[in-house]
Amino acid sequence: MAPTMAEHLIEQGKAQGIEQGKIQEKQADVLKVLQLRFHTVPESVAGIISLI
Repeated sequence: MAPTMAEHLIEQGKAQGIEQGKIQEKQADVLKVLQLRFHTVPESVAGIISLI
């Protein structure tokens, strides 16, 4: 049986949420590497990374 429109939208929302989670995880990884290398990361740089 074909999924209903509601089921399709729910699955689409889940996929978008998973993708956003992956992006946030990569942003956090970049910040960790910068903190390890430079010890402090300016808020301006952290803000730019969060926009990527």
